[in-house]
Amino acid sequence: MADSIITLRLEGDQISAQALQHKIKVFLDLLVNVDRTVTKELDAPETVSRSVTWLVQSIHSGSPVTMTLRARPASDEAPISAAEDIIIRSVSTGLATIESAAPLERLPHYFDFPTLEHIRDLIRTESDGVTGITVITPDQTISLSSATERNVERFLRPVYENYSSVEGTIQMVAVSGQNLHFSVRDRLSERSIQCIVPKSRQPEVLAVFDQRVIVEGRVRVNRRGDVLAIKMERLIPFLSDDQLPDIEDVAGAFDLTGDKSVAEHLERLRDAS
Repeated sequence: MADSIITLRLEGDQISAQALQHKIKVFLDLLVNVDRTVTKELDAPETVSRSVTWLVQSIHSGSPVTMTLRARPASDEAPISAAEDIIIRSVSTGLATIESAAPLERLPHYFDFPTLEHIRDLIRTESDGVTGITVITPDQTISLSSATERNVERFLRPVYENYSSVEGTIQMVAVSGQNLHFSVRDRLSERSIQCIVPKSRQPEVLAVFDQRVIVEGRVRVNRRGDVLAIKMERLIPFLSDDQLPDIEDVAGAFDLTGDKSVAEHLERLRDAS
């Protein structure tokens, strides 16, 4: 659709090429992540992880630098034809909510912690020459300011540590050089929580990759009580289905059937009733 566009505007007189490349990448990562959460909620087939492809409609240099992207359906399997508009509206509404002066108490719809991390990287200016960042859609223009930074940090900044545990599924989120980066997908919240694993214990974690485990260790928690990361000290895997004892083993261990087989014992119970 003609209006399925979104524009990133970067202000600054001397924006370095490296800074421009980084900001564009982070912005695209933000869009892709929101696309992923929208697609998941729209009950797409398991083989479909995104609904749209982003095409460059225009780029203007100078000050400000502006890049406009147009969304089009990624494939015929996209959940619904209007997914691109839902994604763009979700990004603009979510950013406007985070830009509010009021303290953010819950994440905007379709936003998760990785989305907040992309926003934090997008607004981080340091000495890259970027002095202002604005996102423009057909419905809204959102200039990202210190209010966005405060609300993002409200979720992403750890404020204390304690010893606790996380139950979930071990996942590998990245490989950087010789270092493996893991996460635990929490069973209750379905959030991916950074799992800090000592290098000497990485083979132990790889052995239970994509399995349900309990990770115990020092957890970093934000002011809302959300676990942001856990430094693994103990790993307790759950038994897989083929490792669980069958009914014959359990019956034999506790002598529930006397000298009868399980089938004979059940038959006797049915006759007795």
